[in-house]
Amino acid sequence: MENKIMLDILSNTTKDDIDKELLELDDGLDCGPTFSEFFNTYDKELEDDYNNIWKDIIENVNGTINIEQVKKELYDYSKLMDRTMELYDKLTDGYISKPNTKIEHIIKIVDERISESYAEGYNDALELNGVIE
Repeated sequence: MENKIMLDILSNTTKDDIDKELLELDDGLDCGPTFSEFFNTYDKELEDDYNNIWKDIIENVNGTINIEQVKKELYDYSKLMDRTMELYDKLTDGYISKPNTKIEHIIKIVDERISESYAEGYNDALELNGVIE
């Protein structure tokens, strides 16, 4: 049954068709935004981000794309992603290295590592002082 539902959903090509199929599956649960709502928000954020950040950086005054500047920005972005992967890998002791990982997952692992290190150091200090054996 689930495979048929997925095939039915995937056979539709428009956002509206997919929204309609998903609404038919809805059991009254709040599942967040519809497919169209998600992409409309995404498109607006994408456009806003481009206009507020990138337009003045990568466009020439006549509105054409400055390909050399795009190359520089992509190079910087690539280096940032590489360094982010290295940092995440180091901070999480090899558990996470994907740069698109939600930051709360990184923070949780780092907090756990800090707590474990603290507990280990505390117990070592107690042993050194003869409090525990």
